[in-house]
Amino acid sequence: MKKKPLLFLVSLLTVLPVSAQSAKDLLEKAENAFVSAPGIEAQFSLRYVNQGGGTQNGKIALKNKKFKLSTEGTTTWFDGKTQWTYVEANDEVNVSEPDDSELEAINPYAFISFYKKGYKLKNGSATTANGHQVYEVDMLAEKKSQDIWQVVLMLDKATYQPVQIKIRQKNDQWFILNVTSFAKKSLADSFFSFKKSDAPNAEIIDLR
Repeated sequence: MKKKPLLFLVSLLTVLPVSAQSAKDLLEKAENAFVSAPGIEAQFSLRYVNQGGGTQNGKIALKNKKFKLSTEGTTTWFDGKTQWTYVEANDEVNVSEPDDSELEAINPYAFISFYKKGYKLKNGSATTANGHQVYEVDMLAEKKSQDIWQVVLMLDKATYQPVQIKIRQKNDQWFILNVTSFAKKSLADSFFSFKKSDAPNAEIIDLR
């Protein structure tokens, strides 16, 4: 249950600096900037507010439809077609080819345009987050049946990079992600594919 909101949250790290505009314009600029970027790397901490608490640290690399996500004990690669998930505790790698509906939940690129489907957008009031002056952008679900009810992005007023992201699910569970570093970086396509040397002794489980 934790992986789905985590991947959704980290997918929103692709917001890049743009001038202050409406919420819709801001997100459209972010989508265009992400597609044209040679790659993005970010580190974060994720706090589960009312699901027993706890904090999870991780990092993500993104390039167009591809991503590599590392959290405590788990690493996931996606090369645009095939997904590999390495679970350290079991020393195994699960291989799959997610369909479109699965990519809605696991592929960060799919969520770059998430705001276009069933969400109302609005600019929140300027405030502070993690010691930064920020703009607040809200995404509100049009239907209560949607899994994600609300997403709140806190964007640094000077750089428009994300400082904090909040998400509320339909069960009223909140997750808060704090970005600790964010940078554009040129990444080779091979970076997003699992290699045997990444886990030489792991059992490979092909679920395709």
